[in-house]
Amino acid sequence: MKLHCTPIWSIDNPRSTINIDPFRPIELDDLPYLPEEKYDLYNTLAVKVQFPGCDKPKLVHARFHRPNSEHQELYRTLITKQMSLLSLFMPVDKNEFFWVENQAELDASETLMRFLLSITEPVDYSAKYAILYGIPFKDDKNNKETMYPVVRKDGDYYKAIGHCLVHTSEGFFADFTPSQEETFIIH
Repeated sequence: MKLHCTPIWSIDNPRSTINIDPFRPIELDDLPYLPEEKYDLYNTLAVKVQFPGCDKPKLVHARFHRPNSEHQELYRTLITKQMSLLSLFMPVDKNEFFWVENQAELDASETLMRFLLSITEPVDYSAKYAILYGIPFKDDKNNKETMYPVVRKDGDYYKAIGHCLVHTSEGFFADFTPSQEETFIIH
């Protein structure tokens, strides 16, 4: 398949832009302080990131987290996985994590955004990835979520390996300066 569209390229050497080890769960000490009275609630962890090509930083949903749960290590593993995927396209700094006090208010104002990558193969930090920004598609269930195909360079071609879901993409990309369109031959 041959496509001509605007890509969002992965950053060079993404491992250098994240201060989290992508191969083991994030440590409790790496998460910001959470008052003890909130330990029995589901909490939303977010991170402030600067998406390349955007003028303003974004507040991105990192994960729901329940600190006193018996699944605590699983939650931390999922946070690590999501942030490692995010780091392919933007620098992630664990010092920019924060707990969201009023998620409903931030969701309503579209200040807190979701940028979720889902790929079908293990991440190769030396590979070149692209989000095909010029080919948005919607889920039938929710009109606020836009998805974009994700491809990985494979020799002279590209391989489709997943998608990127962006909740309120109009807000996320409002100050985004897209690059030139390119041709992708996907096999």
